[in-house]
Order: sequence, then structure tokens, then C-alpha cells
Amino acid sequence: MGLVAAGLVAAAVAYSVWQLVPPPLPDLRWRKLTTDNFNKFGPALNDGTRIYFLASYGSESFLAQIPVRGGQPSRLPITLPGPTCSLQDLSPDGQEILLTAGVVKDRTRTLPLWTLQIAEETARRLDVLPATSAAYSPTDGTIAFTTESALWVIPHHGPPRRLVELRDSILNSVSWDRRGQVIAFSRQNPLSAQTAAWEVRQDGTRLRPVIAAWQAKNHLPIGWVPDRPLELFAADGGFWARREASPPFRQADAVPTKLTESEPEFSDRVRLRSGGSFTAIGVDRLGEMQRFDAGENEWKPLLDGISAEAAEFSPDRKRVAYVTYPQQTLWVRDADGRQPIQLTSPPVIARYPHWSPDGKRLAFNAQERPDMPLRMFLVDADGSAVHLAVSSDAGSQGDPSWSPDGKHLAYGLDVRSARESAYIRIVDLNSGQVTKLPGSDGLFGPRWSPDGKMIAALERDGQGRLRLYRFDKNQWSTLSNGRADWPSWNRTSTAILFRAGDALNETQVDTGRVHRIVSLKNEEIGGFTHAIGRAKDDAPTRTLNRDGRQIYELYFQHR
Repeated sequence: MGLVAAGLVAAAVAYSVWQLVPPPLPDLRWRKLTTDNFNKFGPALNDGTRIYFLASYGSESFLAQIPVRGGQPSRLPITLPGPTCSLQDLSPDGQEILLTAGVVKDRTRTLPLWTLQIAEETARRLDVLPATSAAYSPTDGTIAFTTESALWVIPHHGPPRRLVELRDSILNSVSWDRRGQVIAFSRQNPLSAQTAAWEVRQDGTRLRPVIAAWQAKNHLPIGWVPDRPLELFAADGGFWARREASPPFRQADAVPTKLTESEPEFSDRVRLRSGGSFTAIGVDRLGEMQRFDAGENEWKPLLDGISAEAAEFSPDRKRVAYVTYPQQTLWVRDADGRQPIQLTSPPVIARYPHWSPDGKRLAFNAQERPDMPLRMFLVDADGSAVHLAVSSDAGSQGDPSWSPDGKHLAYGLDVRSARESAYIRIVDLNSGQVTKLPGSDGLFGPRWSPDGKMIAALERDGQGRLRLYRFDKNQWSTLSNGRADWPSWNRTSTAILFRAGDALNETQVDTGRVHRIVSLKNEEIGGFTHAIGRAKDDAPTRTLNRDGRQIYELYFQHR
């Protein structure tokens, strides 16, 4: 009896130590499953035999598959139910794909929800609200989905039921725990674009942030590893994990631990399945600055093909500002490539540099921290005196544009912001006073003409058309019939370059005549912002997408 008692005591002590001192996290290893030229989009859905994913090549988008051990992709003979598609999840029995598909009518990208029967090659639209994300419960086929500001569930037999509504947020990235009792989702602050993981029970109770101590880091929930007591998150292009609680003694990790380092950068769109591994899209980010040579009808390297975006030349055409890709730091250098000056450093994320008319300063957007909104800053081109352009407006300040006299900036909302009143603001840089441009409700992305007589802007929602305001007439007109992006004036204020879907167009402001300059394949446009601009000779510029996107298998290995 004494030996038995001693053994029980030893076992109890060992269990207590195990509870109080958690084992080390396993290593996360990966191997590449594809080596082809298809552009791939997550999630890659694994049914144990095949891996399904959405791909594009040239102007075509299609559903593709590879064997679970990797190989050359093959297209599936299935017609996608809409021009814009996103795979969401695979049913627990592997027979049905959940996806969103349709036509994007606004910039929030909510789309109708569909189920695709793989064997029958047929799709059925679900009679629910347009969704941002969706996932199957692993236990009973219930579907959870997010709209822009609410979380819903669709029981296997029954109508949709709203669990949570968060009007001050944009919801996405929904997933279930392994028992089908807890639903995780991402909650984005529309002003700062700060994103964090939240969770709620299936009955709508216990709504809370998953990791309250980790709010300073932008992160998304990936889900719970089926065969291990781990919860995964995506942040900074990698995967992070925390150990779950193990009652009665061990608490869940306060903050996650990073599992991946360096390249590739992994897509945050992942679905976890049992079996000890999962699949993800890995991205090696690279771009090439280019200008369009109209005489030879081809794109040619700009600045020796540097991996950068949003390049803009100074008014005297002697210097150029740009944002490096993927580092997102702001630089200035001579137009011939010499004398580079770095103007920002991490953790600041820089975007959209624009020269002042005298060529001495730059206005640009930046996030100082992930939990702060995008705001406008001014910086001397020699690298000194960075300061806020508008201290009185604490909202999500969008892409700035200088007045020709250098005394004012026009700006709108950051396009990701969904909760502020959308209109064009004009700030007096001397007094700091902010005024509204008349008739600019629902517009963003202003571009002041070099002669100061006009401002071009874009519709935020609806058709996304290009609009033009004339100061002498105090009125707006429409310059494009459909959605436009990245308007850019020529030096003489007579024409505006803009992207219209798969084409780069230029419109003459006096006559309204639109000229198609060159076709643009969506997969060719690189960088984070997909910016279009003008070179020092007014030729169009872009960043060529040289990202490499392949499917990887990721698996855990004990240390």
C-alpha cells in the first residue's frame, strides 16, 4: 500500500508540474507542393486526397486541384458562379465547397454565398445576406458567416440567425473550434484598420476578444488545431500559436508565440483539418517598377526595376519619391537613381507620397502603429521635420493632394474606413482649418489639377465613377461610365489617366473623350496598393507583380 500511495503521490506531483510548466511549442515546418505559374488564392482546401484552390492565369479565373502530396495543378470543369469569387470552406464530408461569388458593387467586397457540389459540378446560391467570410461547423454542418458588421449562423435545417452585431466594426475570417461550440472571427476598427481576433459561443454568449493582451498587433484568427491543444493566428505574414487552457491549473498563454520566420510570407486565409498538417498559400513578395513606352507599346523598367510602388516625380522632374515593396518605407532619390534618402522606418507603414509644388516637401499617409488610423504627414525631402499635416482631424485621413500654391491639401477617407462621413476635406496648412468641398458627399481620393482649377475624385460606393469638380462653376460632372481607380493628371491639366478594370484609360476633361492606352491584366499589377501613376514624361507607371504564389504543406514537429 505504501508503494501504491507513493506512486500516486508521484503521479500527482508530475501532473501538477505538467500543468504548471507547459511543454514547449512544437516546431512548424513546411514543404512546397506546387511549382507552377498559376496565381493562387487561399484558402487551399484539403479533403485528405485532393487540395482545391482558386487560381487565375492570363484573363481566366478557375477552380483547380492537386493531389494531396503535391504536383501539377489541373483545372476543374466547373463554371464559377460569378466574376469575383473567394473560396471559404470545405464541408466536413469533403463533398461541398462553400464560397462567395458575384459582382463587386462597392468597396467592402461583400458577396452572395454559394455552395458548390463538387461531384455534380453545380452551384446553389444560399438565400442569405452577402457575406465577407463563412465556415462549416465540424460537427453538424451548421454554417457561420460574417457580414460587414454582424455574425450569423445557418443551422443545417432552419433559417439564418444573427448572433452578434457590432456596428462600429468590419467582421471577417470566421472559424469554429473543434467541438463546434465556439466561433472565432476577426473584428476590424474601420478607422485604424486595426484587426483583432474575437470569439463568441454558438448561443451568442461570452462575446470577447480572444487575446486582450495582444491588441497592439494586427492579427486574425485561423482556428484550433484539431489534434493538438493549440490555437493558431495569422500576423505579419506568418503563423502564431498559443496553448489552450488546461484546467484546473494551466491558463492559456497570455500572448501567442511566432511559429514561422522569414520567407515565404503566408496567406492568412487557411482552413485547419485533422491529420496533423494543413495547407496554405506562400507568397514571396517582389515587384518591379515600370513605365509604359507608347512608341514601342510595351512596359519597360523604371528606376532599374526597383521593387517599389506609388512612385511620383518632383515638379522639376529631377527627383522621385516611392514606397518600397514589401517593406513599405518611404524613400526619395534623384531621377537617375543616385543619392537615395530613407524618410521613414518601421514600424511606420508609409503610403501614397505626393510632392509639394515647390519640390521641397512631401505629403504622405502613414500608420505609426497598427492600432492607429491612417493619417497624413508632411516631411522635408531632405529627411527632416516629419509632422502631422492635420492635427485637428483624428479620423482615417486618405490619399492627400496639394493645391498648386502649396497652402492647402485635399483629402478624403482611407478607403477601408466604413463609419465616417465620406466627403472631400480641404485643410489650410497655415491655420489648420478643415473645410468641406461642396457637393463632395460620398467621394474620396481627390486629385487637384496642376492649374488649380479642378479636382478629380472617386465615388466610394455604387459605381465607383470618376467625378470632376470645377471651381469656376462650383459644380461636379462625371468622367467615367464605370468604376475608376488611381486618377492622375497630366502636367497641362487637360487629361486624367485612370484604371478602368482591365484597361488603362485617359480622358480629356474638356471633351470627355476617353482613350484606351493599354490593357491591364489584374494579375500583372503588383504591390500592396496596386497604384498607377505617371513618369517624368507623363507616361503611365505601375508596379509589375513578380510575387511567387505556391501551395505549401505545413506540419508540426516536436522538439
